Amino acid sequence: MAFTLDATVGGASANSYLTEAAATALVETLFDTTAWEDAEAGQRPLALAATTHLLEAETPFGLKATTTQRLKWPRTGVYDEDGVAYDSTTIPEPVQVATMELALAILRGDVALEESSGYAGIKSLRIGPVSLGVTGTTAESGKLPLRVRRAAGRLYRTMGVGGMVWRG
Repeated sequence: MAFTLDATVGGASANSYLTEAAATALVETLFDTTAWEDAEAGQRPLALAATTHLLEAETPFGLKATTTQRLKWPRTGVYDEDGVAYDSTTIPEPVQVATMELALAILRGDVALEESSGYAGIKSLRIGPVSLGVTGTTAESGKLPLRVRRAAGRLYRTMGVGGMVWRG
């Protein structure tokens, strides 16, 4: 069965926070993106889905926007550093950037996973004819890359970067 990327915001079968087109547009605003440009056919959607799956293991602030959505975003009750609520019908830009930064790290082979994640020791991932291989890592095991934590850490309880800002 062929892999299909589903980035429907709030969708019941969504498996990614970004479409490949949105990711390609976003990557133009980031640094060190040759891994995206050099990715073989089919690796980009797989990297986006793998990234989203890894981010789903984190605990964000707020509540799911609907009871029928598969992924943890969009959410209600989440605010930016100025106390402005994020739109509960979209994926916040920091989550999109974190998704892209983690996808780049996966494509570069810079993600080390902790034993409890269930992914430790995996050297490659294959869905149908598409595969991603990890050639070596520079990341500390069990931690998301710093660029990912800086991008979205304030929106997650478990990334250890910041906290929620309450409007009062």
